[in-house]
Amino acid sequence: HEGKIEQIGPPTEIYRQPQTRFVADFIGRANFVEATVRDVLNGQLVVDALGTTMTVSAPSGEFHEGQTALIVVRPEMVELDHPEASVEGVVRIANYLGDVVEYDVEVGGQLLALVEKDPRHTTIHPEGETVQLRFLEDCLYVLPE
Repeated sequence: HEGKIEQIGPPTEIYRQPQTRFVADFIGRANFVEATVRDVLNGQLVVDALGTTMTVSAPSGEFHEGQTALIVVRPEMVELDHPEASVEGVVRIANYLGDVVEYDVEVGGQLLALVEKDPRHTTIHPEGETVQLRFLEDCLYVLPE
């Protein structure tokens, strides 16, 4: 990235709270979901994304109502078929890897890479199946667009 230092900090902070899209994409896998800010509440943002409303963490003072933002969604920060799921998607690719199942799920025309790590799984969702997604809102992070 032209030798520019994008962010300095502990590994967990860089992974969970990247300051730029470059850092989020460079450190681990990430999905980037466009959102519109509805409200700003003490370091939390209420945003509309993927046909639902979410409350997510964000750097303070950088956002205002109506602004477009980018949610960083790590593959492990989404649960499939949770009772509190709020988003529907279609499995496009399913890869069983023993200890994990990797999915590409299409939501509103966007492919999201997801990872399911539950060791009790004995089956996988087949390609073409409709699934319900629950985003772990306390694990998501928002960047200015």
